[in-house]
Amino acid sequence: MNRWGLSICAWLLLASWMVSNHYAPWGSAHSEVLACAAAVALAVAGLGRAAPPIRVDRPVLFLLAIALVPLAQVAIGQIFFAGDGWIAALYLGCAAWTTLWSAHAARVDQDRFVRSLATALAAGALFSSLLAITQVCLVSTGPLGLFIAAVPPGHAPFANFGQPNHLNDLLALGLAALMLMYERRWVSGAFAATGAALFTGTMVITQSRAGLVLFAAAILWHALFARRAGLRTPRAAIVAFAAAWCALFAVWSRVLDVVELSAAPALTSRLQAGPRTVIWAQLWEAIWVRPWTGFGWNQVSVAQMAVAGDYPRSRLSEHSHNLLLDLMLWNGVPLALLIAAVATWWLVRSALKVRSANGAFAVLVLGLLLTHSMIEFPLEYLYFLVPFGMALGILMVEAGSKPVWVVSRPAGFAALLAFVGVAGSAAGDYWRVEEAYRAMRFTVARIGTVPANARTPPLDTQFTQLSAFYEFSMSAPRAGLDAAELAWMGRVAHRYGYAPTLHRYAVAQALNGDLSGARLTLLQLRQLHGDRPYAEAKEEMRQMADQHPELRKLQLP
Repeated sequence: MNRWGLSICAWLLLASWMVSNHYAPWGSAHSEVLACAAAVALAVAGLGRAAPPIRVDRPVLFLLAIALVPLAQVAIGQIFFAGDGWIAALYLGCAAWTTLWSAHAARVDQDRFVRSLATALAAGALFSSLLAITQVCLVSTGPLGLFIAAVPPGHAPFANFGQPNHLNDLLALGLAALMLMYERRWVSGAFAATGAALFTGTMVITQSRAGLVLFAAAILWHALFARRAGLRTPRAAIVAFAAAWCALFAVWSRVLDVVELSAAPALTSRLQAGPRTVIWAQLWEAIWVRPWTGFGWNQVSVAQMAVAGDYPRSRLSEHSHNLLLDLMLWNGVPLALLIAAVATWWLVRSALKVRSANGAFAVLVLGLLLTHSMIEFPLEYLYFLVPFGMALGILMVEAGSKPVWVVSRPAGFAALLAFVGVAGSAAGDYWRVEEAYRAMRFTVARIGTVPANARTPPLDTQFTQLSAFYEFSMSAPRAGLDAAELAWMGRVAHRYGYAPTLHRYAVAQALNGDLSGARLTLLQLRQLHGDRPYAEAKEEMRQMADQHPELRKLQLP
């Protein structure tokens, strides 16, 4: 393995967690591009002069086969906008790519590769901990503040992730990395314990309840693999850190009150499930609207809109916060259960063959991310999907996975060029979209001057879902729309069911004679976004009725 390539891979992965840029329409795009670049660097490292042939294993082909599903859904018109299927296929392809090259790296120089991954995870957790402490203590950082994400008032710190749950995931992976470093005697016990104390304390200040399930997963992992892999980390140490997390989590709001820092919610409110249980019930019902085929990849919001009128006090979500539910909503029940069964069978079978600290570390990384995927969606971000693929590749080698076929080094170079071309094209295209969205937000906010009769030029991009929302946002509802135009507005509103989007679509429906449809859309707005946005939409429609008498026929509760 090329040591410089591995170093660049680790640095790029670390950078993906450090980026503070979060811009519409895709807040995590900058971080995810860096994570994808880390996967490219891993391939470059594996194509050194003395590199052996590349072995393609069944899990890689399995991921590639799943990547074909959203493309097939696009081909048959199941997905509203082709860009949704395309981006899902690209992410799955990136997961397969990372798994392929991480297995190659583990076969060629496993210790160097595993050490670089563990170092990146531990360093990312360390730097993110320092950022989170800076945020919670309201430390003035001067010009360096440009490189630290701003935390809204009353919000828990999240380093540069934009949300506490993701910081919690990285801290848990950092704890796994410290444990491996201690097992391999790369660091002393005192160093590992100090780092673990810092990471555990930072997990507390995120106020994310995910720490509970992540520590539970780690304790179960240790019970299953301590003897099998010959681990020297005592289980009592993991239990002690878990108990410390529970105790500090319970008193954290009082600690903030004593030191007069930003207030945290009371413990009772932090232990409430919030709208997640309503969303699960809602989406479970949506599954049975299309049980055989599902709604398509990236269409969870569309599925939610299908039943939104039946569930008050819900919340719009583009993800179900449960990986199995997502799979069923994307693919239908039969295919989702098949994917889950095959993946579970292979993971369990491979994990039972683990006999080393490296393999146990890979299982722990996979287990932590999969466990959290049952209540969140970390694997829908490349900066966690890439480490997941790396751990998967390590486990493949540890389990003695046999390749389906062997690819030559020149073929590997050709695949690298193709992957860079596809991913680079998507990244470059997205920068144009981001710039257009920035201008669109100024226009919608009435900042600057726009000619009265100016027509918004179409946004030509492979991300057709983003171009559709862009065009929708830059247009005004009017009478005289034909059926195709109104149907297109409906697809956009159901894909992006934000309050302003649903409001605009309801106005268009009412102006074009679809009063029952307008009432349903406004009901969906009320159920998903609450009484205040509904009241604002209702009042605006009342005012518009002076110029559009047809709106007076719209009887609203």
